[in-house]
Amino acid sequence: MALIKCPECGKEISDKSKVCIHCGYPMEDKSRMCVINGMSYDVSFLLDGSISIPFKAKQLHLLTQCDLKDCIDKTRMIVEKNEIPQTLYIKQQTIENNEDIPKCPKCGSSNIQSTNRGFSLVTGFIGSGSPRNVCLKCGFKWKPGGWNEALQKDLNRR
Repeated sequence: MALIKCPECGKEISDKSKVCIHCGYPMEDKSRMCVINGMSYDVSFLLDGSISIPFKAKQLHLLTQCDLKDCIDKTRMIVEKNEIPQTLYIKQQTIENNEDIPKCPKCGSSNIQSTNRGFSLVTGFIGSGSPRNVCLKCGFKWKPGGWNEALQKDLNRR
């Protein structure tokens, strides 16, 4: 047991006391720390009654960069119990398994830019407005939805 100074009155009190014996200042830590996936976070906002559950879940998702669906489930559990656990596991957000992210058919990179085809000396402006996907890693170009033919042509050139 050690003596600490009260932040309100400055007098020495025990570090185990919940309130200052001199002025009544609450010594209990206002922040609620929780270890989520091995990292410590202040999640005291989860017990705030003035914030809606979807907003709390979104804040938890932004704070931990974990899966949003699992953040919603964990937030509901915490709000129902009205207690923050010391440790919590939330599924990690997996970008590799997300099929909504386009990838280069040649190298598999997700660093892709969509551009228009542009002007050609042979065809002029014909087809210049058609979209093309370009991999910024390997330089491979293909039509959206037509990557199979473009990849086959590229492989035949070699």
